[in-house]
Amino acid sequence: MPLDQTKQYPKRPRLQDNTNYMGTRGYFVTINAYNRMKYFTHKKIIESLIGYLQETSKVSFFDIVVYCFMPDHLHLVVEGKKEESNLLSFIHSFKQKSGFAFKKVHKQKLWATSFHDRPLRKSEDIRGSHETWTDFVALAKPHFQDVVVIDLPCFGDEPCPKAVWGVEEYAEFAKEKISKYANRQIVLLGHSFGGSVATQLVANNPDIASKLILSGAAVIRPKNYLKRFIFGTMAKIGKGCIAILPSQKLKILAKKVLYRVADSPDFSNTSGIKRDIFKKIIRQDLRHLLSSIAIPTCVMQGTEDTYVPFRHGKIIADGIPSASFVVIEQGTHGLHQKKTAEVFLSDILEFCNK
Repeated sequence: MPLDQTKQYPKRPRLQDNTNYMGTRGYFVTINAYNRMKYFTHKKIIESLIGYLQETSKVSFFDIVVYCFMPDHLHLVVEGKKEESNLLSFIHSFKQKSGFAFKKVHKQKLWATSFHDRPLRKSEDIRGSHETWTDFVALAKPHFQDVVVIDLPCFGDEPCPKAVWGVEEYAEFAKEKISKYANRQIVLLGHSFGGSVATQLVANNPDIASKLILSGAAVIRPKNYLKRFIFGTMAKIGKGCIAILPSQKLKILAKKVLYRVADSPDFSNTSGIKRDIFKKIIRQDLRHLLSSIAIPTCVMQGTEDTYVPFRHGKIIADGIPSASFVVIEQGTHGLHQKKTAEVFLSDILEFCNK
């Protein structure tokens, strides 16, 4: 449902756990002017706000990736630089300092009480590779004979294929890699897009692994025409913002960020085969394969996963005859990352030892 542009945003922060606003992650933020007043049509006001934005971002340890002033609101894409970077403190400080200075000169309130935030997918979640699993692999290795991470084409060190691949081709690629370990008892873990690849692989090759773990698996791809419409609208608005940026270098950067805000993994390379592959795989819904998975399966889902809806994890678990469903409280999309890595591993070991 689109936001009612005549009203202030509801009370924020949006996420219940304030720790989700800490650390080295990115955010798309929108701040309304008070009563949607068209303050940001004046060059001097904008220049003053840019100064406060730069000042507060520096002391709050945030990078301002892109800012875009519309007549009655401000869009920001920001990214924390340190573990102690706190989005809530940063936005509060910026609004307080700039609002005080504005009221002193213009005798009016500048900002609406609240703001809209949307955490962005971390770069390691978009361009996932063996490097983003290094810490978890080190944690897990003492408990297994070996732990191997397979980079898929267009991810990590694997170059993109020359043809437009779908999930089927990715599954064949993974099958070839796994065949090197045919003499071992394999527990296959598929995360995010890797979860859809693992689903395709196991459904058609039931003997390739003894057990399957799906973590934040992107198996369900509904025909979400509304989201595509919103993305198209965002792209048009975004291009309008891009057009007013002062240099070609910033325009290129802003275009990359636009794709990132829209959950598109081709933000770092928006041309050629990678984009075509992405457009294909996001339309491949694999629900019809779930009932074909015959090996013991554990579906794991974090309650704070903002990229794969929690309900999708439950649907996947219900669709696999031999599946269990494990919920990790406060777990984000990257269950293998620091915050939940030990709990994630503990649940994996419990499943493997059954």
